[in-house]
Amino acid sequence: MAKGTSPWRDAARRLQTIVSCRTTNVGSGELQRRLACIGHSYGVRLPPSYAEFLIAYDGWPRVFRGASLLSTTQMLDPAVLHKAGMALAQLQLPGEPSGLADRLEREEDLVPIGMDEEATVVMALDPSTERLDGEMDVLLWVSGLGMRLESFAELLEWLGDLAGSDRAVASQARAA
Repeated sequence: MAKGTSPWRDAARRLQTIVSCRTTNVGSGELQRRLACIGHSYGVRLPPSYAEFLIAYDGWPRVFRGASLLSTTQMLDPAVLHKAGMALAQLQLPGEPSGLADRLEREEDLVPIGMDEEATVVMALDPSTERLDGEMDVLLWVSGLGMRLESFAELLEWLGDLAGSDRAVASQARAA
């Protein structure tokens, strides 16, 4: 890795060649205020990689199959949070207890960071996995199937891999 780069930035650059995204036009002071509000609202410190991403991009619309990485405004919007909470309460990871009460308790501990309009794609940070470097696992559900990724950078890499393969399939279908 080149000096001055980080895994999330490398993954974002790769993903940006596949899907359209612009850097944010929100001032850094306002973004810092929003990040503080998000941290206070959830009672967590956001992973450094994810906080840097929000400062650079403030979310990423329609990054994968209509799902967006939420902007700071969306992360503070009660309607978006309610929808994300309802979706998270319905989803289950492999090996997780099947009781709804257990999932509802888990949902309260997660920080939603992305979803589509129908909540068939949902992404959330898991603060219970925070490591010494401040990074934490990302939980991801696609059409009800759940998986755990080790970091926000790994999420971006995974999205890039899938978006790239979706793009290749679409190109092959047009060529046929």
